[in-house]
This record gives sequence, C-alpha cells and structure tokens, in this order.
Amino acid sequence: MKKIAILDYGLGNILSLKYSLNYLGYKCFLASEVKNNSFDCLIIPGVGSYSYAMSLIKNKQLNFIKKAVTNDILIIGICLGMQIMSSSGLEGGKSKGLSLIPGLTSKIKTKGKDKLPRVGWKETFFVKNSLFSEFNNQKFYYVHSYKVEIKKKNNLIGHTFYNKSKITSAVNDKNIFGFQFHPEKSGEVGLELLKKLIQRY
Repeated sequence: MKKIAILDYGLGNILSLKYSLNYLGYKCFLASEVKNNSFDCLIIPGVGSYSYAMSLIKNKQLNFIKKAVTNDILIIGICLGMQIMSSSGLEGGKSKGLSLIPGLTSKIKTKGKDKLPRVGWKETFFVKNSLFSEFNNQKFYYVHSYKVEIKKKNNLIGHTFYNKSKITSAVNDKNIFGFQFHPEKSGEVGLELLKKLIQRY
C-alpha cells in the first residue's frame, strides 16, 4: 500500500483530503508524523494567501520538500499548494515561492461586475496525449482569486477559462504536478484523477 504524506504547515483542508485518500485505499500521514522519510507521495494543500503560506513554510517543511524532490518522489500541489510551487507570487506583497515550476502567481483580472473568488465547477481542458487527456472537458471544483502564469509552455498540461482569459489548471515537471482545482472536492471524477496519478508513480 502506498504511503502519502500531507504537508501540514497550517493552511489547507487536510481532513477532506485525508478522507478522500483513505476512501481510495491509501495510507495517509501528516508530514510532521512521517518517520525515516518513508513515503511514496507528498501532497501540498493550501487555502489562503501566497505570502502567508510561504512565511509558514519554515526550514523543516522546506527540507521535507527538498528531500522529496531529490528522491524523485511524486509531489502534488492543490490550489494554493500549486500556486506556491511557482517562482514567486504577488498576493500579500511579492514573495518568493518554492520554485518547483517556473512562473508567477498573480491576481485574476476582472471586468465590470465580475467577482472574485472564482468559485464553482468549471470545464477543464487537458493537453492531448497527456496523462489526464481522458479527463478533458470534465468539470472540476475551483475556489481561487489568483492564477499561475507558467514560464515554460511544456509545464502547462491543463487550463480553463475565466470569461475569455485562459487560466492555468494543471502543471507538471517530471514527478511534480499541480492542480488549481480541488480534485478531492470534485466528486468521482476528481478521485479518479488522483487515483490515476498516484498509481502511475
């Protein structure tokens, strides 16, 4: 049975994520509980501010992430967890991110009566022949006001739209994946996506 560590740094709906992963049959631990770095996947959740999240991630959490990268362990960022994978973010003032996926996290531009946060089930488009191409055009659940602007085109594997503006939905670089939507809150389709990814690695 694969062991999944969830980075517990103070932000994120960890209980919902743990419940979903347990439902799929995986054994979950908080990163602070993991001993001897014995885990197969690291998930970085998050709901809140980019700058505040980075201020909470201290030496212990950073070392935990770095070891996962060095050991080629599957890393999954969800919502804010994906955003802080970027190089830097502008929420709460400019701050440095984890720099796992080159890019900038900035506020979504609105027009007229548009409101943020962007909430709800949104149709999502995945790159053809990608790991998630079977989920193309499916709807996933989003809650966010900021978006990731990816620097390298090949890191972008999924997008959605806000009005006519393209919004990054999924990113990837080798064993590192990020989702702007919440797969754990997206019903069966979200759980199937998580299961497919974790089984692959």
